[in-house]
Amino acid sequence: LIARAYSKGESAEELSRAIRPCIGLTQHQAIANANYYDHIKDSLLKNNPGMKEATAAKKAQEAARAIFSGGANSANMPTTQVEADSLTDDCIGLMDLMVLGGMVKSKGEARRLITQGGVSLNDEKVGDVYATVSKADLEAGAVVRKGKKVFRKFTL
Repeated sequence: LIARAYSKGESAEELSRAIRPCIGLTQHQAIANANYYDHIKDSLLKNNPGMKEATAAKKAQEAARAIFSGGANSANMPTTQVEADSLTDDCIGLMDLMVLGGMVKSKGEARRLITQGGVSLNDEKVGDVYATVSKADLEAGAVVRKGKKVFRKFTL
């Protein structure tokens, strides 16, 4: 359904109406799923110029299904490798991590999102703008979520 609707050029709203009954998501989740699918597919095509569009579409569909089918599957999640020299006292600031991973453009944007309750670290809301992520969390694969649809795993 997703591939057919996408090939027809339907909007995210039309696509959400088509897939929502089939996979049991709310309307907002279905729209987020469609937007996430578009984002992943575009990223794959941009970062892998030799990749065929059909392959990118399949991988994006699998990633969107994994993220929105009842919990984030970190195996299919976009991942950023953090260099060990980026750590200070075996930790790194959450705002720095979000900028490093391209989730936000600036620390100011990260600060605003955190204070408004729009950031989670390993499925726990973060309210402290000075929150840090430990080396142990990075080694285990720290998952940062921005809003409802932007996920990124950070590893060391």
